Amino acid sequence: MESVNRLLVKQAEQIILLFTPPFDKSALDPGYIKGYLPGVRENGGQYTHAAIWAAWRLPSLGREIVL
Repeated sequence: MESVNRLLVKQAEQIILLFTPPFDKSALDPGYIKGYLPGVRENGGQYTHAAIWAAWRLPSLGREIVL
């Protein structure tokens, strides 16, 4: 969860990313998500299930997410 806060929570934008970095310069082809621009939808953008999971998990650790 420390990594989530450090790498995926973007406080200024008030979003939680699904993953980072986006697939735009990688030789690897993960499939359809590489077709989205970086920061859009699954390609390194906010995606609701990741944000909900983080918001659900942190209180069980005695912490809260700070946006």
